[in-house]
Amino acid sequence: MAKIVLKNKIKSRHQLANPFSGDNRHERMIKNGTVDLRENLITEDFGNGYVRLLPIDKNKRLK
Repeated sequence: MAKIVLKNKIKSRHQLANPFSGDNRHERMIKNGTVDLRENLITEDFGNGYVRLLPIDKNKRLK
């Protein structure tokens, strides 16, 4: 019979504040299924300093 030892590793304040610190931003965006806006967007200018970015093809996802 194997002996199983479990340790309670205490997380630092930095790890508690940012649980995604182990992943980079690109990996998180792929997991989320984010729409790829590279050469796939239309900019809609409201004329008051605000701009809306709309995707042309909503099914184009990051790889």
